[in-house]
Amino acid sequence: MNRRSLLASIGATTTALTAGCISSLEETLGPSVRLGWFGVHNIDTEPHEFDLLVIRDGTEVHYSSHDVRGRTGSFNYGAVADCDWGDTPGDYSVGVRVDGGDWNERSVTSRDADCVVANAQYLDDFEFSKYRDGHSLTISVIEECNPDHYDGMCAFTTR
Repeated sequence: MNRRSLLASIGATTTALTAGCISSLEETLGPSVRLGWFGVHNIDTEPHEFDLLVIRDGTEVHYSSHDVRGRTGSFNYGAVADCDWGDTPGDYSVGVRVDGGDWNERSVTSRDADCVVANAQYLDDFEFSKYRDGHSLTISVIEECNPDHYDGMCAFTTR
Protein backbone atom coordinates (compact mmCIF):
# COMPACT_ATOMS: atom_id res chain seq x y z
CA MET A 1 0.00 0.00 0.00
CA ASN A 2 1.43 3.37 -0.90
CA ARG A 3 1.53 6.37 1.39
CA ARG A 4 -1.42 8.23 -0.25
CA SER A 5 -3.69 5.20 -0.04
CA LEU A 6 -2.76 4.70 3.60
CA LEU A 7 -3.44 8.34 4.50
CA ALA A 8 -6.74 8.31 2.59
CA SER A 9 -7.93 5.18 4.40
CA ILE A 10 -6.91 6.61 7.80
CA GLY A 11 -8.74 9.85 7.01
CA ALA A 12 -11.92 8.02 5.95
CA THR A 13 -11.82 5.79 9.03
CA THR A 14 -11.26 8.75 11.37
CA THR A 15 -14.13 10.68 9.77
CA ALA A 16 -16.49 7.72 10.11
CA LEU A 17 -15.54 7.11 13.74
CA THR A 18 -15.76 10.80 14.65
CA ALA A 19 -19.22 11.11 13.08
CA GLY A 20 -20.44 8.27 15.27
CA CYS A 21 -18.95 9.89 18.38
CA ILE A 22 -20.54 13.25 17.63
CA SER A 23 -23.91 11.61 17.07
CA SER A 24 -23.57 9.69 20.34
CA LEU A 25 -22.52 12.88 22.15
CA GLU A 26 -25.61 14.73 20.86
CA GLU A 27 -27.84 11.86 22.00
CA THR A 28 -26.17 11.80 25.42
CA LEU A 29 -26.37 15.55 25.96
CA GLY A 30 -29.86 15.82 24.51
CA PRO A 31 -31.30 18.75 22.62
CA SER A 32 -30.60 22.32 23.64
CA VAL A 33 -31.94 25.73 22.65
CA ARG A 34 -31.78 29.32 23.78
CA LEU A 35 -34.95 30.93 25.13
CA GLY A 36 -35.33 34.33 23.45
CA TRP A 37 -38.63 35.53 24.94
CA PHE A 38 -41.20 34.39 27.48
CA GLY A 39 -44.39 36.22 28.23
CA VAL A 40 -48.08 35.94 28.99
CA HIS A 41 -51.16 37.59 27.50
CA ASN A 42 -54.34 37.97 29.52
CA ILE A 43 -57.21 37.60 27.08
CA ASP A 44 -59.75 37.28 29.91
CA THR A 45 -61.81 40.36 30.75
CA GLU A 46 -60.77 40.14 34.43
CA PRO A 47 -57.31 41.07 35.81
CA HIS A 48 -55.13 38.22 37.06
CA GLU A 49 -51.79 37.58 38.72
CA PHE A 50 -49.44 35.43 36.62
CA ASP A 51 -46.36 33.66 37.96
CA LEU A 52 -43.73 32.86 35.30
CA LEU A 53 -41.07 30.20 35.80
CA VAL A 54 -38.10 29.23 33.59
CA ILE A 55 -36.15 26.03 34.21
CA ARG A 56 -32.91 25.18 32.38
CA ASP A 57 -31.39 21.72 32.70
CA GLY A 58 -33.47 21.06 35.82
CA THR A 59 -32.51 24.29 37.63
CA GLU A 60 -34.79 27.29 38.17
CA VAL A 61 -33.23 30.27 36.37
CA HIS A 62 -36.17 32.70 36.51
CA TYR A 63 -39.24 33.36 38.62
CA SER A 64 -41.41 36.46 38.47
CA SER A 65 -44.93 37.52 39.33
CA HIS A 66 -46.99 39.96 37.24
CA ASP A 67 -50.36 41.64 37.75
CA VAL A 68 -51.95 41.92 34.32
CA ARG A 69 -55.06 43.92 33.49
CA GLY A 70 -58.01 42.27 31.82
CA ARG A 71 -58.81 42.59 28.14
CA THR A 72 -60.48 45.85 27.06
CA GLY A 73 -62.49 45.35 23.89
CA SER A 74 -60.10 43.75 21.46
CA PHE A 75 -56.94 44.99 23.25
CA ASN A 76 -55.06 42.39 25.33
CA TYR A 77 -52.60 43.18 28.09
CA GLY A 78 -49.59 41.11 28.98
CA ALA A 79 -46.29 40.82 30.79
CA VAL A 80 -42.81 39.77 29.70
CA ALA A 81 -40.24 37.97 31.82
CA ASP A 82 -36.86 39.66 32.16
CA CYS A 83 -34.23 37.66 30.29
CA ASP A 84 -32.15 37.04 33.40
CA TRP A 85 -31.49 33.42 32.31
CA GLY A 86 -29.08 34.75 29.65
CA ASP A 87 -28.16 33.25 26.30
CA THR A 88 -26.97 29.89 27.66
CA PRO A 89 -28.30 26.98 25.57
CA GLY A 90 -29.96 24.16 27.46
CA ASP A 91 -32.98 21.98 27.97
CA TYR A 92 -35.61 24.61 28.81
CA SER A 93 -39.10 24.34 30.19
CA VAL A 94 -41.43 27.14 31.23
CA GLY A 95 -44.28 27.29 33.69
CA VAL A 96 -47.21 29.64 34.23
CA ARG A 97 -49.81 29.76 36.94
CA VAL A 98 -52.80 32.03 37.37
CA ASP A 99 -53.80 33.55 40.71
CA GLY A 100 -51.70 31.06 42.71
CA GLY A 101 -53.36 28.02 41.12
CA ASP A 102 -51.77 24.94 39.59
CA TRP A 103 -48.72 25.26 37.35
CA ASN A 104 -49.05 24.69 33.62
CA GLU A 105 -45.60 23.60 32.41
CA ARG A 106 -44.20 22.86 28.98
CA SER A 107 -40.85 21.88 27.55
CA VAL A 108 -39.75 24.37 24.92
CA THR A 109 -36.62 22.53 23.82
CA SER A 110 -36.62 21.56 20.16
CA ARG A 111 -34.17 19.75 17.92
CA ASP A 112 -35.18 21.95 15.01
CA ALA A 113 -34.37 25.40 16.41
CA ASP A 114 -31.44 27.21 17.98
CA CYS A 115 -33.68 29.79 19.66
CA VAL A 116 -37.35 29.66 20.70
CA VAL A 117 -40.10 31.91 22.03
CA ALA A 118 -42.65 30.78 24.65
CA ASN A 119 -46.00 32.58 24.66
CA ALA A 120 -48.64 31.86 27.31
CA GLN A 121 -52.26 32.92 26.86
CA TYR A 122 -55.04 32.92 29.40
CA LEU A 123 -58.51 33.32 28.01
CA ASP A 124 -62.15 33.15 28.86
CA ASP A 125 -63.39 30.65 26.30
CA PHE A 126 -67.02 30.72 27.45
CA GLU A 127 -67.27 26.91 27.63
CA PHE A 128 -68.58 26.35 31.13
CA SER A 129 -69.09 22.75 32.16
CA LYS A 130 -68.73 20.61 35.25
CA TYR A 131 -65.17 19.84 34.08
CA ARG A 132 -63.99 23.34 33.18
CA ASP A 133 -64.43 26.78 34.64
CA GLY A 134 -64.66 28.43 31.22
CA HIS A 135 -61.01 29.52 31.20
CA SER A 136 -57.97 28.02 29.55
CA LEU A 137 -54.23 28.57 29.86
CA THR A 138 -52.05 27.54 26.94
CA ILE A 139 -48.34 27.80 26.24
CA SER A 140 -47.25 27.88 22.62
CA VAL A 141 -43.70 27.60 21.32
CA ILE A 142 -42.43 29.41 18.23
CA GLU A 143 -39.22 27.95 16.82
CA GLU A 144 -37.49 31.18 15.91
CA CYS A 145 -36.38 34.34 17.69
CA ASN A 146 -37.29 37.23 15.45
CA PRO A 147 -36.84 40.46 17.45
CA ASP A 148 -39.32 42.21 15.15
CA HIS A 149 -42.19 40.03 16.40
CA TYR A 150 -42.07 40.58 20.19
CA ASP A 151 -41.38 43.54 22.46
CA GLY A 152 -38.87 42.74 25.17
CA MET A 153 -36.88 40.08 23.30
CA CYS A 154 -33.69 38.98 25.02
CA ALA A 155 -30.72 41.13 24.01
CA PHE A 156 -28.82 38.22 22.46
CA THR A 157 -31.50 37.82 19.75
CA THR A 158 -30.47 41.11 18.12
CA ARG A 159 -26.78 40.24 17.76
